[in-house]
Amino acid sequence: MKNKLYILCLLIMLFPLHVMAQKHSTEIQRLATLAKTWGLLKYHNPNIAKGSINWDSVLVAHVAAFRRANTSKELNKAVRTLITTAGPKAAKAVLTPDTSQLFMKNYDVNWTHNNKLFDKRTRQQLHDVIAYRHDTTSTYYVRSGGTGPVFTNEKPYKNMQYPAAEYRLLALFRYWNTIHYFFPYKYITDKDWNQVLEEYIPQFLAAPNAAQYALTAARLVAEINDTHGYFTSPVFEAYLGEYKAPFGYAILDDKLVVDGVQDSVMRVHDILPGDVITHVDGREVKELIKEREQYFSYSNPTGRNYNILPMHLLRGHTDEMEIIFTRDYQSITKKIKRYKQAYGMMSLAQKFLDRPAAKEVSKGIGYIYNLKVTSQEQADSIYAAMADYTAIIYDLRATPDHTFRWHTAHLLPKRTPFTSFAHSNVKLPGSYMWLKSPYAESLTGPESNPAPFKGKVYILVGPYTFSIGEFSAMALRAVPGATVVGSQTAGADGDVTRIVLPGGITTMISGLGIYYPDGGQTQRIGIVPDVEVLETAEDIKSGRDVVLERAVELAKKESL
Repeated sequence: MKNKLYILCLLIMLFPLHVMAQKHSTEIQRLATLAKTWGLLKYHNPNIAKGSINWDSVLVAHVAAFRRANTSKELNKAVRTLITTAGPKAAKAVLTPDTSQLFMKNYDVNWTHNNKLFDKRTRQQLHDVIAYRHDTTSTYYVRSGGTGPVFTNEKPYKNMQYPAAEYRLLALFRYWNTIHYFFPYKYITDKDWNQVLEEYIPQFLAAPNAAQYALTAARLVAEINDTHGYFTSPVFEAYLGEYKAPFGYAILDDKLVVDGVQDSVMRVHDILPGDVITHVDGREVKELIKEREQYFSYSNPTGRNYNILPMHLLRGHTDEMEIIFTRDYQSITKKIKRYKQAYGMMSLAQKFLDRPAAKEVSKGIGYIYNLKVTSQEQADSIYAAMADYTAIIYDLRATPDHTFRWHTAHLLPKRTPFTSFAHSNVKLPGSYMWLKSPYAESLTGPESNPAPFKGKVYILVGPYTFSIGEFSAMALRAVPGATVVGSQTAGADGDVTRIVLPGGITTMISGLGIYYPDGGQTQRIGIVPDVEVLETAEDIKSGRDVVLERAVELAKKESL
């Protein structure tokens, strides 16, 4: 009897908590509905497309109504009121395009069919928003750029470093809908994008101060898994600290390895390439990585370990840090000066910057660094000198110039498609149009080349090969028999598009979908080498260029 009485009392105590949990969950659902309806109207309604309504203010004004819409009837009324606020729909329905000719993996308006959430009248009005939408490629808030979308007239509310709850939700809803309709790689994020919305609503509401708001926004941006997803704001920069390490470093096997140091820094601080840092200001590097990696977006482990975390991991609030590092199996403790301008900082990608554009790296084997020619005439001269070489090695391990077509013009017998573009379709938000030939083919040079280079082509790639570097590698890889040597790249391809959010936040996305002609993706995957060569801390310490060595070795074997 006592046990039964105990259980009964326990149930009575827990019942209010259960009710509260249900109510909290329902409020998240209601606010998610507001976010989706507001975004649907923002990018479809012709009046909003003209800029005749301050759509930010409309959202702020409607937050309270959705939060208190406890019943299904009240929620449906709130949705219909929001639709009415947007003004009349277009006079005629827009013809549904042939979606078989579009990239539709990101298109998602399934939520408008939810008959458990919406009654028949509301569902019909939501469907009308889509059917009777604007029919233009340029709206007040977004237009089709030459490649990716361009977002316009978005207020940054710079003075709101800690916005009120409604404006914090505005930040979340603006970003969520921007990604939902205009991020070409939404379909390959780790989390379902609808799940992200419901997960972050309570986090944005609960953020107690400016710092937590900025950190929450940073975590949100990290959810897109895009190495182009840069994030900055005055509050976030203050959190990270203005002082930076005077050397470059990367993360190898969860160890922080110094990979680039200028001579002057080596002399002053006695820091050498290959030193492995284990502790910073009394904290283990692993602990520091765990704390900070959640705030940064990266496409794959390469982007995390070489491109993103090494820009921020050793930042701090003081001009000095104490590090413990190992060198030659000895543990050394040393105080290192930090600088506001990262004086002397140098990464592995930068240490070859003084290399000439082209040279003979071994007998009959050419080497072209970074595609860095300044004119077609210079390229013609280089290839005339290398015409009888057995191989040419192209080094794309740092960010190359946008000159690959001056090279492919000498390598390919004719224009060759090496890529397909998926760019946002403002007329049907969430869908993407394919841009293929003739533009993609023309990127590789003239229509024909009667005397292409007859030798073997090797392409060096590594962790600092991303964005235009990956795109250039795709172009060179179109050369018959080309071999890619090195390690997997950072997996962020496509032009960068800027997004601003309340609180003076600026962030970016890969705004253009880049694919191989057969539809194969590069985003998050990067360029996967045919011959993998992984550099170690010992290689960095010794200064050996094992990737180039391997390519030369392969080229020599090929010429035998």
